[in-house]
Amino acid sequence: MSAQYENFNPADILYLGPQYARFPPKAYYWIFIPCDILSLILQAVGGALSSTSSGDSGPAVSVSLAGLSFQVFTLVFFIALIGEYIWRYRKGQRISPRTTPLSTRFK
Repeated sequence: MSAQYENFNPADILYLGPQYARFPPKAYYWIFIPCDILSLILQAVGGALSSTSSGDSGPAVSVSLAGLSFQVFTLVFFIALIGEYIWRYRKGQRISPRTTPLSTRFK
């Protein structure tokens, strides 16, 4: 799941404008990748508890569900921050009209 955090990397923020971001660019890595790792660990622990239980697997399912819920929460929070960054970036940019007309001929 950490790939979505790589798709929007700190170089993009530095290129487009770090003044629009809530956090410093590298903080996105330091916040969201450990959260993703923690959620995967919780899911693995829940799966291990479930496979070794001899009867009631309710606690194991609860641990797995907690890991999955935390992962979904982290992803939604990341998407909200990136959406806010894009909104602030677009709000801060001026849309200028194109100065040269597009060619209608293919070369």
